Amino acid sequence: MNMLQIATAATAVTLLLSPGFSFARASAPAQADDRAVRQAKALELAQLVEPRESVDGGGKLEAQYVKGLLALQEVAELEAEHPGIVKAMWRAIAPEIERDFKTQLPEHWAKLADIYSSGMTLQQIDHAVGFMGGPTGRKMVRLMNEGLAAPSIGLAAEAAGSDISASGFAKAKVEAAETMARGLTEDEQKQVVAFGASPAGKALLSLGPQVQQASLEWMNKSDPETDARLEALMTKAIENFVAADGRKVKAKR
Repeated sequence: MNMLQIATAATAVTLLLSPGFSFARASAPAQADDRAVRQAKALELAQLVEPRESVDGGGKLEAQYVKGLLALQEVAELEAEHPGIVKAMWRAIAPEIERDFKTQLPEHWAKLADIYSSGMTLQQIDHAVGFMGGPTGRKMVRLMNEGLAAPSIGLAAEAAGSDISASGFAKAKVEAAETMARGLTEDEQKQVVAFGASPAGKALLSLGPQVQQASLEWMNKSDPETDARLEALMTKAIENFVAADGRKVKAKR
């Protein structure tokens, strides 16, 4: 199910750039770079573009979850019959999803770090870390997470047992990137453009397809035991909510 993993922002930079910018592809990294150092810095970059805090959205994440599921007709009908049931479902499974997300995140960081260290020089990674670790970079990631949550949750629910398609995910990312861009100030947009025109920005853009594939594989990865626990929690939440709703109706009579 992995409903929270889809909030990933591993492609935040490349997503913002790709809809409206076309920079030249970056050259291959210099072989003289020390790979161990480059790998360590690449891991730092991965942790910035896919922060652990991306799951700590509180009320915002709950609202996005409800919005995403309500896009499905059957869920909308259930909500209409039992107002508040989707929110109850989320609250029942949210702690388990957060634990699952944080457990799997280090493995995803490692894969992203491999991509960055193989396709960027140490200087480019340093520049990217400086930008993504700054106020504008952090804001960009936060906005991307918020923009991706609702449509991607809807995609995951709609897939229900099958993989999220690359085309569906790409469409959701473009929409999220556009929303994110609108959330930046004019000065912040200029900073993003300047970074995108730099060697580091060009390198990140050239790695976009690899990053997207890694993110999609991560999102589609499922664990039967975790899925079973989530399904049990959600089923129990639905049963409890419907039962309580029925008692309210009888009380009103």
